[in-house]
Amino acid sequence: MSALFDQQPSETPQPQPMADELTLLLKCPKCGAGGRVQWKSLRHGMKCRKCNCQFLIASDGKLISQDDLPQVRFNCPRCGTSGQMPTMVAGRGGKCPACKMPLATDQNQNLRGAEEAAMSRRMASMAARKKQSADRQAARASSNGEVRLPRQLIWGGGAVVAVLMAWLIYSAGQGGRPDSLGQNFTRTCLTGDWEAALAFIEDDAVQQAEFKRWRSRYFPSILDAHRPKGDSVNIAVDLLAETAETRVFRMTLRSPFIGERKHAQHWALRDGKWLFDVVATLADHGQPAAGVEPSATTENSEAAVSP
Repeated sequence: MSALFDQQPSETPQPQPMADELTLLLKCPKCGAGGRVQWKSLRHGMKCRKCNCQFLIASDGKLISQDDLPQVRFNCPRCGTSGQMPTMVAGRGGKCPACKMPLATDQNQNLRGAEEAAMSRRMASMAARKKQSADRQAARASSNGEVRLPRQLIWGGGAVVAVLMAWLIYSAGQGGRPDSLGQNFTRTCLTGDWEAALAFIEDDAVQQAEFKRWRSRYFPSILDAHRPKGDSVNIAVDLLAETAETRVFRMTLRSPFIGERKHAQHWALRDGKWLFDVVATLADHGQPAAGVEPSATTENSEAAVSP
């Protein structure tokens, strides 16, 4: 754990410590060994140096061994290690004790790999939003005196959309042609579904924070919600540079309303998956590599999204 359970100090009086160095005398709930822990470390779990018991302080102030807490089973998708982990620890983001892979609970409270759990939560959230949107549309149609479709049909249509979106996210997570992923990612950005767009980006705090800055630079005025109904956007992908693990594309968006818009996208191969590298794209200021001519072009003749 992040804070060690120190040994009992001597009885010799010590100088008064500073506020951020105050310590608390505790006893291990398993073997009774005493020791002191800094106040600022009490929010973490602690470990007894004598018996290796891992414990924490409950909300009522009592010390509880992690073995006495409710447990959740896990199977590490990386190394195959299985076992149990306190539910409280798993909810805060535990790690596999063997390979240290981050683990997290999904929407069903099953402990899985952190990336897999995040993807599962996103898919469940998207399906729930689609169902809510279908319910609102049905309610509006009913209040306006329009013919109301059967609820089962509406739910079925929402489920189909959710499945298609889940397939898109799945293809992004499993790698595939980076130029096709670039097209799908750009289509998703045009819809303004930023949560779905995050499936194309590494699960990293810096990458996701920079994504907000990147999208505000290129998409605010051309989203589906801001374009006339029926305005179809075609997306062309030009390969500007490539290495074994990177691609640089120029994305060209064309429609009667927006005319022609261009921007660069950097993609990187991470653990067998092609992901949009926001940090590298912003560092390049959206400019193509100097002196590099497009070596391949793939144009989508179908509308990316029609509002």
